[in-house]
Amino acid sequence: MAASKTEKIRSIFQRCQRLIRAGGLPESEKPLWYDVYAAFPPAVEPLYDRPVPTKKIRTILYPEDLIRARYYKEIYDTDLVDLKNEQKPTTSQRFVDKYFELRETDRNNPDLFAAAVEALREEGLQLTTWKEREQKSQLHSKQQYESRKPFYSAEEVFGELTVERQTQRTDSKREIREIKNEDVLKMAKDLFE
Repeated sequence: MAASKTEKIRSIFQRCQRLIRAGGLPESEKPLWYDVYAAFPPAVEPLYDRPVPTKKIRTILYPEDLIRARYYKEIYDTDLVDLKNEQKPTTSQRFVDKYFELRETDRNNPDLFAAAVEALREEGLQLTTWKEREQKSQLHSKQQYESRKPFYSAEEVFGELTVERQTQRTDSKREIREIKNEDVLKMAKDLFE
């Protein structure tokens, strides 16, 4: 029978324990977690029919979480995070710190968020809002599709000598074409006369 109901009757630990006792699972191949589980068994055995706990899970929400959420909602953050360097705070952490600093000094300010953005910009941090980012992208897309012609002439890019050489080449090509056309006309006269 492929679908065994043993997982509904016994736990995985009990099944491994019985396999080891019966010799179906050698000591060398027992799972890594077996000895730890035997040394520190859980208070409630994890069985299939165990009732689900009805504890109410508390929501853990800190004030800086709300500020950070608004930061990521309004600010286009391109900050690279170095997980090895814990001394350097991220841009969002610097923003949260500045927000609380301004909140302590000026509690009557109705828009502390904008004040924190301006304060960090004055310190030299480049913060771009999503609106500014969209405006820049729209501006670049308009410039990209307005004209695909080069902005410089060949004279500005390559210099006058190159332009003169190009005109000389085109003149010589015209002469060659004219010669070929004359030859074709002569051949046509010879053939049809």
